[in-house]
Amino acid sequence: MKFSIITAIYNCENYLSQSIESVINQDIGFKDNVQLILVDDGSTDKSKDIALKYKNKFPENIIVLSKQNGGPGSARNMGLDHACGEYVNFLDSDDMLSSDVLSSVYAFFDENDVDVVSIPLIFFERRDGDHVLNYKFEKTQVIDLNQLFDYPQLHVASSFIKSESIGSLRFDESLTSGEDALFLNKILLKNPKYGVLDNVSYHYRKRDDFSSLMDKANVTTDYFGEKIEKYYLGLIDDSLERYSEVARFIQYLISYDVNSIVEARDFKPDNEFLEKFNRILSYIDADVIANHRYLGSNVKSFLIYLKNKDFHVESANCEVFLKSKDYTINRLHKHKLRFKSVHFKDNNLLFKGYFSSNCDVKDIKIIAFKNHKPLETVFTNLRTPKKLLNIDWEFYYTFEANIPISDKEEAEITFKVKAFGELMENKIVLKKDAEALNSKHVAENNKILLFKDNTFHIYNDSFKNKIRFNLSNISK
Repeated sequence: MKFSIITAIYNCENYLSQSIESVINQDIGFKDNVQLILVDDGSTDKSKDIALKYKNKFPENIIVLSKQNGGPGSARNMGLDHACGEYVNFLDSDDMLSSDVLSSVYAFFDENDVDVVSIPLIFFERRDGDHVLNYKFEKTQVIDLNQLFDYPQLHVASSFIKSESIGSLRFDESLTSGEDALFLNKILLKNPKYGVLDNVSYHYRKRDDFSSLMDKANVTTDYFGEKIEKYYLGLIDDSLERYSEVARFIQYLISYDVNSIVEARDFKPDNEFLEKFNRILSYIDADVIANHRYLGSNVKSFLIYLKNKDFHVESANCEVFLKSKDYTINRLHKHKLRFKSVHFKDNNLLFKGYFSSNCDVKDIKIIAFKNHKPLETVFTNLRTPKKLLNIDWEFYYTFEANIPISDKEEAEITFKVKAFGELMENKIVLKKDAEALNSKHVAENNKILLFKDNTFHIYNDSFKNKIRFNLSNISK
């Protein structure tokens, strides 16, 4: 047989037939080229009955095995003990292959010396579109991970593996998450290159009822601690043993995966977990994190801060840098002051806005200037900070200013941010109700209000001023 397709089955009666049919209908020819191994992992619905129905149709090609529930890793391991194909795949029981996958994969293996071939992952049902890592599949090619270390492959179900490269390797049955990426990358550590195809696809179902194992995964210290000890450190130890260093593609893969831990809501790790997490970071180069394609800037900065165990301020010439060793976390002078409303009330001009950074409100003051003279510090209120690993990391401030404007007074009003002794001229951005000032001049309370050159200009609403400024686009 050319292929052994191993599918772990657990309570998927609504999806299993579609998955099996996508294998049977492969244009390579199912009967002559494909062994399908269906492993029922203790299902309590009709999944096993569906599997047996297909076995009766194709007794020479389909094997149905049964076991007590133990997770997908244990089911796949049972399947591996019965696999006889030249190449192995682990199709999930609710997913599907496009009809020409096996013929295309086989042709690629025939022409290239690789142990793994992977195909693009396309979402369907609850979510559609490409997986975030599908940039790897811009063209059919061999990926050398020593060169393209930022092309990680974590998904074993959308990969096809040469049987002889698997050998006695098996999935870690004690892992509830990450066992597939661990298994696959142990193979890639032995031969760090793999093929990618751009003309076929793996259809990955995101269930409408959120019933998949990934949807129901618990964000607990035990759950994430298990990933660190067995998945991340498993790959790190393997790489150290083979190369006396942690391969950069392993560093990149772990950096990608820890994002789900760092941004997990309501996750409150204990000190023991944080010690293990910091140990992982000690094996990841700062530049791998800083230049990561997938990580957001906030997560990059946070990981580098944890890795370096350093946070300090450098300021001069109206510029403020928040830094961790040589890495710049924030350029406070580049942060924007966002105004969501500007309007008159009686003889006052009221401003409301917000600002964010990676430093606490005690280090920030927002000052209003009227005709270049500072007024009292604007009232600033700290909203609930965004936490990463239960550490306050991104701080959000709302502010209000109440500027008195007399009947005949004309004025220029601007705002500056004072941080760590530096008075910065941050760019003002108009949002929500204030957005009209981007394109119009507002007439209100017998005043004309303009926004130009980062400054709010207030003029008397007179015919002379309308002619003077050619104010034909006044909003009232």
